[in-house]
Amino acid sequence: MVYNTVNFVPHNLRPMTVSIKTPEEIEKMRIAGRMAAEVLELIEEHVVLKNGDIINIDVTVIYEGYHGDTSKMYFVGTPAAHAERLVKVTQECLYKGIELVHPGTRLGDICYAIQQHAQKNYYSVVNEYCGHGIGTVFHEEPQVLHYGRPDTGMELCEGMTFTIEPMINAGKPHIIEI
Repeated sequence: MVYNTVNFVPHNLRPMTVSIKTPEEIEKMRIAGRMAAEVLELIEEHVVLKNGDIINIDVTVIYEGYHGDTSKMYFVGTPAAHAERLVKVTQECLYKGIELVHPGTRLGDICYAIQQHAQKNYYSVVNEYCGHGIGTVFHEEPQVLHYGRPDTGMELCEGMTFTIEPMINAGKPHIIEI
């Protein structure tokens, strides 16, 4: 899975105001996230392009003012082996980041783990996009880069909510916008 992305602005150029959510607010976000995931399940049978294509469908749901943000990669027909491997490693990067999410972890530790796993598999991390804080505002602080150095960045605390959305490339980390 590759998750929704936001334009990258270096974190040292932006003020860092993170919204801490209460357990009640987090529960509303869980419901919104679950609803967004259900939309993806409903869409799956309607994904029709050409054999071998890969498509990412990104869904956002707002429930009682709180955003749920999720996406899923779909293969159309039979993917090429290299494409299937890229999607698999990208999902592994996501899970490596999620495993580190708990109070006391620094954002740099999450970002570094993602970058290291991608590079260990001969891929690169797109630097122009990142994960983001989420709540009643869709893109809020913190920005969650997918590359970095361990023991740097904001320390996580209970009540912080954010997305981890690694975008991994075969080859160079650059993107081309059309």
